[in-house]
Amino acid sequence: ARLYSIKGGNESAIKAFENAYTLEKDNAKKIEYKTNIIKILNKQGKFLDAGQHIKDALIIDPNNLTVLFYDARLANMNGKYEQAKQS
Repeated sequence: ARLYSIKGGNESAIKAFENAYTLEKDNAKKIEYKTNIIKILNKQGKFLDAGQHIKDALIIDPNNLTVLFYDARLANMNGKYEQAKQS
């Protein structure tokens, strides 16, 4: 998946990370996969598409600082300033 991301195959990388997430049992690795998806979508400017991945990651680890950062950023972009401050 990382190779796809490096080579510019972002859609393939996202699919690979989604597959890995689905099969993974270790929550830390699941967060890593979701974070990678969120970062790719963020780089592509697909902030709204990242929303569900952010929610999925927060269910697993509601205190993950990286995911909270992207959650706050998305809330801020949607004009939900109070929610952004809470994240």
